Amino acid sequence: MKILVGIALVGALAQFAGGIGFETIRAEWLSLAAGLGAPIKVDMAKESLSGIFRTIDSSGRLIVDTANSTRIIEAGDVWLAPQTGALA
Repeated sequence: MKILVGIALVGALAQFAGGIGFETIRAEWLSLAAGLGAPIKVDMAKESLSGIFRTIDSSGRLIVDTANSTRIIEAGDVWLAPQTGALA
């Protein structure tokens, strides 16, 4: 198992090298992303905000629609809304 993960990681890093292939990685990540289009909360160093998780941009930044604007988040702790029917 560890070898397979290592091989996958090496392949992804090679694809990512120098920014080449980031769009492919981004597209795959978004296809698997939990909470896309759903409410989230983001805690940052100097503020917290809530909104809808819209996407990850071409630079890897989180895009959140708040009640007042669209925010571009470079770093923060992201909290997904509880999923209906989720096991505790």
